[in-house]
Amino acid sequence: MMIFSYVKHATLINNCYPEKEGEKGPKSSELSYLVFYASSRPVKLKKVGLFLEKKVERDTAKGRKQNNQVSLEIIKALIESCHRDLNLFSKYIVKIIEMMLETKDIETIDLACQVFVIFTGYHDGSTLGVDAEFTKDYEHLLKKFATFCSNDNNDETSRLQMRYIGQKALQAAVVSNALQASNFKVQLDLILSPLIYALSNSKNPANALAQSNTEDLDIRQPTIGNETLNAHSVEILAAKTIALLFSKTNGGTVRLALVPLFKFMDSKEKWWPPNFAVSMVELALDSLQSQFRYLLISEILQQLETIKTTTSDTEKKYTKQKHASLVYMLDTILNANIPFAGISVLEVLNTLFNHLIKSVQDFTTFRDKQPVPDDTEGALEYAVQQGLAHSIGGLASQTYYLNQLNDITSYIISKLRVGNNVIEAVDGLPIKEYRRVVLKCLDLVTRASASKEVQKEDTESSNNENASLYSNSITSDAWIPALGLLTDKASETRVDFAETLVNYLEATSENDMQELVKQSVIKQTAHQRAVAAIVIEWYLMVGEFYRINSLIQYAEGLKNERVRLNEYSSVFLKNSTQRESLNQTLDEFEPDNTNPVDVFVDRKVVVEMLSKDGPLRDEDDTDGTDLESKLMTEWGSNAHASHDRTFRIRTSRNLNDLKAKLAVPWANPDMNRNEDKKQTIRVENLKEALSGQQQQLQSDTNSLQSLTTASLSKRNNGSSTDIKLLLQSLSLGSNSLP
Repeated sequence: MMIFSYVKHATLINNCYPEKEGEKGPKSSELSYLVFYASSRPVKLKKVGLFLEKKVERDTAKGRKQNNQVSLEIIKALIESCHRDLNLFSKYIVKIIEMMLETKDIETIDLACQVFVIFTGYHDGSTLGVDAEFTKDYEHLLKKFATFCSNDNNDETSRLQMRYIGQKALQAAVVSNALQASNFKVQLDLILSPLIYALSNSKNPANALAQSNTEDLDIRQPTIGNETLNAHSVEILAAKTIALLFSKTNGGTVRLALVPLFKFMDSKEKWWPPNFAVSMVELALDSLQSQFRYLLISEILQQLETIKTTTSDTEKKYTKQKHASLVYMLDTILNANIPFAGISVLEVLNTLFNHLIKSVQDFTTFRDKQPVPDDTEGALEYAVQQGLAHSIGGLASQTYYLNQLNDITSYIISKLRVGNNVIEAVDGLPIKEYRRVVLKCLDLVTRASASKEVQKEDTESSNNENASLYSNSITSDAWIPALGLLTDKASETRVDFAETLVNYLEATSENDMQELVKQSVIKQTAHQRAVAAIVIEWYLMVGEFYRINSLIQYAEGLKNERVRLNEYSSVFLKNSTQRESLNQTLDEFEPDNTNPVDVFVDRKVVVEMLSKDGPLRDEDDTDGTDLESKLMTEWGSNAHASHDRTFRIRTSRNLNDLKAKLAVPWANPDMNRNEDKKQTIRVENLKEALSGQQQQLQSDTNSLQSLTTASLSKRNNGSSTDIKLLLQSLSLGSNSLP
């Protein structure tokens, strides 16, 4: 009975092979009979598989190409019909496919790959790790397919076909449920390395390849006869496979998936230029499930921790290249406008800041200007430092919890060490250099939060369901601990902080200072008087600096009138006897004074003085009409419309390009503005009014630095103390609203 049973399945298999030479494919009727026999008697599948393995072994040894192809067709039919019992004969299938790959015949190998694609589609991997022999054979088969991805055949067509076959097999393995059934790390090492190698030689970014149209790419179709096959197809397939692989990773396997990438970058020294590394990390970012994206940041930061300081010139250059490339990755990820659920914001912020300070220590300077093209080392240092600072700004562009931006701002401000005038160095850096780095970070955070707030308003206006639940703005209270820098002994620090504060005020204020008082946005009368007084004090400074006597007289007249009406803050009165304690608030300064401000600056009058009497006009603007038009446009005054200026209408020019430039010399010319909002008085005015200096204006100099010094030296030490007190007690944010 046992002999009859063996003869039965052996006879059925042998009957499937064609008798005449040149016939292709198995006999259809005999194949149908064999499939019916195997599917109705699953217990026979093991014997069927064993017999086929032995037959293929004999046919391969004798070079019977036709029989081998028929054997593959038989296996394909058995897999599709008996896939529920695939584990009974799966190990024979793997051995047969591996033997077919050794034939070196492209048609047989292509057919074997098709069988493997079908096999992985049904194989669940439940026997991997259980059957040690099968596990070893399966991993060896993957390794064999992986070698095809780097085939170097002299014939271009054969080389391309072999590489495409290898890529198809690897994608099939990734799609299969068997990928994570056993040793995931082993399969990753076998699969990822050839995929990364294929993309490393591409001229196209990996993430762009993964998003390419793939209508012509079907791994189930044969490679032979594919007329659309080219090198670009191989690259696209590799990128798609990596995207699929990362999409299947979870919290415990993300790091395992990144290890082969970092190893490849190290072994092949592909860190610089960073284009390939960045495109690979973008591909991973786009593919990972949203709840695991934050792990990408953690792994890159971990790689940064492994960078060691070296003394060898060659190693030092390589280390800087790797350092810069990793920072580029972080910069790209954190500024990708993609949320990272689960990220520890303050922990990442602290790590980024520490790396930034360490880079300044290692490079002995903070590079905030791009070096000349020939300075390769300087370019790497610039990339590292600016990339880390920009990453901190990117971290602030996404809001994950209430008060996050205030927490980030408070952390950075705490690093400024405000109020400690004795300290000369921090972390081995001069205090001035250290604060310059911190203020750069603070400025980028301010800009990022302001940009995100504009996006939020646009999103809410379009009733988008994805609008953020949290505020993207930094409250004015968060700035109070840093305001002491306005009176710092280092002029560079004063200017840097004033510019950062100005950027914040420009981004968050929709009204000029006087309008805040007139419209009662500021409720407390003591605060109203102080803010209105700042405007007057600034006009006095401008008049004195530019020697505009009419403006000085006008501002003095307004000041005297307000003093007479008890509408002027005593903070700015030199003879005031109420300034007794730096801990007093504005309300405590004048507890009995509840008078609001009723006397305001007339913009039209000021504009006429600046345009007629001042030295601000261009040489060809002899009558000041151009300057007057610009000032009216800049300040959004309706008075400009009442003037009869039909002869000056210019429909071909954009008035935005003609606006008055009353900014101080150090203002950033590239600062983005939202032109749809109501224009405000330039808050550099506030900066000049609040930034008291210790030295007097030096005459007979026309340089920009001298102008900066002059603009900041208009207030004596006593007034600087008063301004500091004013700022500590004044809040123009949400706390002022009812």
